[in-house]
Amino acid sequence: MGACISCQVKEISPTWSPVVATRVIFPDGSLQEYSVHDHPKTISMVGLNDNMFLCNADDLQFGGCFVGVGSNQFLQLGQIYFALPKTLLNRPIASDDMAKLTNRAISAFAKSGIVVTMELFEEKTNSFASKLTVIPE
Repeated sequence: MGACISCQVKEISPTWSPVVATRVIFPDGSLQEYSVHDHPKTISMVGLNDNMFLCNADDLQFGGCFVGVGSNQFLQLGQIYFALPKTLLNRPIASDDMAKLTNRAISAFAKSGIVVTMELFEEKTNSFASKLTVIPE
């Protein structure tokens, strides 16, 4: 059974258009957004310390392992990445890990003033669903 948290908006301005950005969520709950104009091409441009790695939220699956984005891979616009401690690298992902990351993402977006609808869990794929709809306040 899948869980879902959502927010409904009664009215959206017709001039509003979604902003495509790469979002990195850090362990302290902070959120860094990169637009197409300041988009970091590689992990080294995000400025992680040596004890951290980036994990694409789309790669998180129950029963899978925490996998880092390669240092030579390009970051994708529209994706959410988690900056995680290297102690988690290649460790199996448990349900409490998914819950913590989901809560971290919700908190990071709320602190940044971003109202989103977010599917928390996709039952068919057992994965973290990072599909976001940004809603203007």
